[in-house]
Amino acid sequence: MNRGFDNRGFTLAEVLVVVAIVGILAGISAMGLKPIFNSWRLRDASNQVLANMRRAQDQAMQAGNYSLDAGKFRTTRVFMVFDITNRSYQPFLWTDIDNDDTPDAGESLAIDAANTLPAGITFGTARNTRAACSNGGSLNSTRKVTFGT
Repeated sequence: MNRGFDNRGFTLAEVLVVVAIVGILAGISAMGLKPIFNSWRLRDASNQVLANMRRAQDQAMQAGNYSLDAGKFRTTRVFMVFDITNRSYQPFLWTDIDNDDTPDAGESLAIDAANTLPAGITFGTARNTRAACSNGGSLNSTRKVTFGT
């Protein structure tokens, strides 16, 4: 009785074809999921900015509009500074020490660490928007943070 080779199983060529097909399908599906992942990253970043702005709002409500310093009322404000170039933002507390309604050197204090947006997420501008604040100079539309009206 002569026993031949057992023909059960797969050949190397068959296994390589299946692996190649699975790889191609995985690549195609990954490209389709990229917009979903980007959407999640953008939503997370916007939620973080919103949470930090709400924290600054809480700090502004605690600080009030005026403080009493040596028998004089001083204007007090909390504001956010957006650095579009570095994709960062930071809250500041401003107390108008000399009562001239102009932010001067030494009147602003950072009240929280600077926050940076994740890679690939940037600040931008949109049509039909208005500048929320400025430093008193003219604003270049590519250098300002705007909010919809």
